[in-house]
Amino acid sequence: MFIQDKVGSLGVEFLATKDSPIHNLALIINNWDGGEASLKLNGKNVDEGKSFRQGIEYDVEGNQKLIVFIKYQSDKNTIVELSQTKLSIK
Repeated sequence: MFIQDKVGSLGVEFLATKDSPIHNLALIINNWDGGEASLKLNGKNVDEGKSFRQGIEYDVEGNQKLIVFIKYQSDKNTIVELSQTKLSIK
């Protein structure tokens, strides 16, 4: 479920249960155009490291894709918020 829409920010709620848990997330956000991102899980900041990795890739037209890996497991609904931290230079 998409929950937020403002420039340089994205929020998504992942619905999970015991029968359908969350087990690590890999996200690709096309046309991100916001540089590196900061991450909040259920309102708590997550520092970049083993549990949160990211990278920026460019397509042949120079459009950015934000690639995010989140090491996380839960059987409860989870809100993931990504926000722009720095602009990248094209």
